[in-house]
Amino acid sequence: MRKILFSLLLATTMATPALAQRPGHHDSSPSSSSSDRDSSRSDRSQARSDHSAERAQRAEARQERAQPRGDMAVQNVERTNAARAQVAARQRGNDGARVSANVNERGRPTLGNRTRSNDSVSAWRDRQRQQVAAEQVQNERRDAQRQRYDRRNDNQQQTDRHWDRNRDGVRDGRHDQTHWNSNWRNDHRYDWRNYRNHHRSTFHIGVYYDPFNYGYQRYNIGYRMQPNYYGSNYWLNDPSMYALPYAPFPYRWVRYYNDALLVDTYTGQVADVIYDFFW
Repeated sequence: MRKILFSLLLATTMATPALAQRPGHHDSSPSSSSSDRDSSRSDRSQARSDHSAERAQRAEARQERAQPRGDMAVQNVERTNAARAQVAARQRGNDGARVSANVNERGRPTLGNRTRSNDSVSAWRDRQRQQVAAEQVQNERRDAQRQRYDRRNDNQQQTDRHWDRNRDGVRDGRHDQTHWNSNWRNDHRYDWRNYRNHHRSTFHIGVYYDPFNYGYQRYNIGYRMQPNYYGSNYWLNDPSMYALPYAPFPYRWVRYYNDALLVDTYTGQVADVIYDFFW
């Protein structure tokens, strides 16, 4: 019995160091965890620094690629300015007077100048033809406008002479005969003189307005008037108010100063007249 207990104790004693030396997750110490974290931090810092370095390299590469473009743009601007200066110098003569770059001493286009100005002979001829056509159209329009203006002036002058001749008392022989019967004066119903003696205020209708300010002109039967004198503003719309007979169409009683005239509204011819009708 004692041998058995002694052998068990001996076995236990020999197994304890082996168990203490077995690797496991419980065997890790705080110092080893701290070192692992420090190493991971350093790795991340190194990765960030490497990434920053790569970005800086890419930025430098882009700047290097953009630098030639900027230099090229500056060179293009300089070349353009130089070309413009040369053209301006060629366009000025020895005495400083400006001359055309596309003509010679005789004023004719030159092939060399057209070639230098990147212009072809056909393009120049096309522009010349277009310019000539435009000038021709403009001249035709001007001539047509002048002809219309001349015709309008001629018509106006003829109309003015015609109305001035009638205003001055020239009789129009084509309209001597009228279709109006003046026997109404013998009808006692149209005794306007007696009617005016009893209704004087009716015949006092205010100041007369002359549309042309020609002044009073005594019209006789057969004379013609200008349309402005027998317009609707001068009509006696109700002749019975003045003891006058109604007139068939196209006749109208109109007021002319203090006279009452019967006028053919188609022709302007005076068919009947009563002098000093109003007062």
